[in-house]
Amino acid sequence: MTDNMKLKPFLRYSSTLGCIIGSVLLNEDTKDIRAYVLQVPLPKFPPVVIALIPNTGSDTTDRIAALHKKVIKEFSTRLGLHILSLGSDGAIVEFQAQQKILGERTPERLVIHEENLNIKFTCPIFENVGPVIRVQDPKHAKKTARNAAMSGARCDVIKDDRQHDAAAYREMIDSYLNRLITPIERIRMVMMGYFFLQIWRFHVETLSRKYPDFISVKYNFLANQSFCIFTSLAESMVLLIKAHREFYPQVPLLPWFHGSESSLRTQKLTFEKEKNVRQGYHFDYNSGQLDETSLEILCAWPSDNEILQSMRHAHYLACELGRVVGMLQPEDLLINTYCPQVEIIREDPDVSVSNVNSKELDSENQILENENVDLSTALSEASPKIIKIIILFFT
Repeated sequence: MTDNMKLKPFLRYSSTLGCIIGSVLLNEDTKDIRAYVLQVPLPKFPPVVIALIPNTGSDTTDRIAALHKKVIKEFSTRLGLHILSLGSDGAIVEFQAQQKILGERTPERLVIHEENLNIKFTCPIFENVGPVIRVQDPKHAKKTARNAAMSGARCDVIKDDRQHDAAAYREMIDSYLNRLITPIERIRMVMMGYFFLQIWRFHVETLSRKYPDFISVKYNFLANQSFCIFTSLAESMVLLIKAHREFYPQVPLLPWFHGSESSLRTQKLTFEKEKNVRQGYHFDYNSGQLDETSLEILCAWPSDNEILQSMRHAHYLACELGRVVGMLQPEDLLINTYCPQVEIIREDPDVSVSNVNSKELDSENQILENENVDLSTALSEASPKIIKIIILFFT
């Protein structure tokens, strides 16, 4: 896994070395450091720092992707390492770099395909390395869900300007962090979240086409980057389970190791992020030792047919949930799944922002500007029309 972290520009005394230590690099040369950490996905194996690369805090997607390729194609091949995943915290340029790795052309690819549900999850299989899967850090994904203005999770948090990480875990995050559930149950959990997000988007898009003055995907749905992160979590889980079954069947599935937390917390290096909004995590979801029974559960690999059946069951559950909350749904089984492509837009030399399939900044907390809208009047006009649509749809 990899992460980019800011350096603190000062010297400090090391009791271990018995001297003053600190960087002698100029701020113009380095402000941040990119850490590459190797984590063996097994209990009691500490993470190992394999590279610390200084940068100015403005790494591009191409540069990060080039570093990933060097680690995969050169270092791993030379050292005989089998890299299973590339973990990150969901930062835009890192997410896009992972996407470039997924798009690498290789003779073989790992694929899960369910044509009736419009699902095709795939990743490259590198020679002498194996399949490499992108994974977003589940704890960061949880914070993203809670901080998204339209996610509804803000209602569960007191003082939502701070990070209360023990609040309101959802199915997709639980599928990664819970240590006591089988791989097939994890697929059911993430795919239910995946399909529900797709149904939610379909609902908003349908209403926005009929009432464009009141509803839009931009203002009434998750930010595109958040949507990318959550849908990629489902893809990653399914591919991790199939990769384990076909390449590492003797290794138990420990998805909580596939993220970026280990790059921030090692026994030799500690990078504690400040307690600001959307920064840092200060909790352990499920600490405790794994016994022999738990390890057997984590090695219960489902067949492709069982995976597809679990996907269909998850789709049914998501549709049922959508009906309960009054969401519009397509008449046929097939959902035109929305798979956004993230584009990078530079507005500041040191800050990367992105949008998906557009040239405008689409942020989780973006507000309406330069529009004079009477909110009470708008809601009064929209509510009866939306209710009428829902009634007509179900009758």
